[in-house]
Parts: sequence; structure tokens; C-alpha cells
Amino acid sequence: MAWGKRPVTLPTQLEEEVKKVRTVAPPPPPADLIYKYLRRVYELQGKIASSSEWQKAIQKYHAAHAPRTLKNYTGIIIKLTADHITSNMKYKYVTALEYAFANNVKPDNLKAFIKQHGGLNRCVELWNKKYGGKPRKKSTNLLARPAKTAD
Repeated sequence: MAWGKRPVTLPTQLEEEVKKVRTVAPPPPPADLIYKYLRRVYELQGKIASSSEWQKAIQKYHAAHAPRTLKNYTGIIIKLTADHITSNMKYKYVTALEYAFANNVKPDNLKAFIKQHGGLNRCVELWNKKYGGKPRKKSTNLLARPAKTAD
């Protein structure tokens, strides 16, 4: 506690209501389950990359179901297996797995690789630094554009 500051507490009745809600809050997924899932996605990505038949099948599926999204095996696998994942988390998972794939990481070493490189967010940073990240769309917001000056 900072010097001279009084602790702030909730009214007793509100604290009791918060405790009731806390008892039914879902727990966060254990990290091991996330890494287990990512390892399986990574393994399937490798299998698809080595099978021209599976590549054609997934490309055909992609064209029919999500033609405007990036044609990326990892992204398609995640979309097919965990549609509840936010687009931001999907981006992190895909980028971290692509970074591992580019570094020829074996599936059994994936968790260690991600942790050695500082976690998912750091792997995304390293991928973007090394490979330039994903292309950004140009802004169509007129307010975001610098004003033209007369020469």
C-alpha cells in the first residue's frame, strides 16, 4: 500500500455478490492444453504440407468456405477446429506456428521453442521482425491522411 493512502473496500453486500459470481466464473484454460492444441495443429500443418492430395482438398475447401481470407493451412485448421477463438488469438497462434515451421521445429519441441523465444507474443514480434509481418491495408480514412501542401 502506498504511503498515506487508505485501502479502498467494497460495501459488504456488494463484496458478497462479487463472491457469488466468482464461484461460477470459468477457469482460464491451462497452458498445457493450449500447447497441446497448438502442437496438434502444427503436426497437421506438416502433414498437409507433405501431401499434395490434402493440399488440394484444403485449398478447395478454403475456396468454397472462406475465399477472402489468407490461404494458410494453419489458419484454416484453426478455423475448422476452434471457431470460438478470436481473430487476434488466431493471428498469434498462426504466426507463432509459422515462425516455428520456418525454423524447422519438430512438433515435440514446439512448446519449448515458443517458451525459449519468450512466448506467443514474442514469437509474433520475431516473425514480424524477420519476415516483415502481414501487409496492412492503406487507410481510406480521409482524416488519417496528411494534408496536401501546395509547392
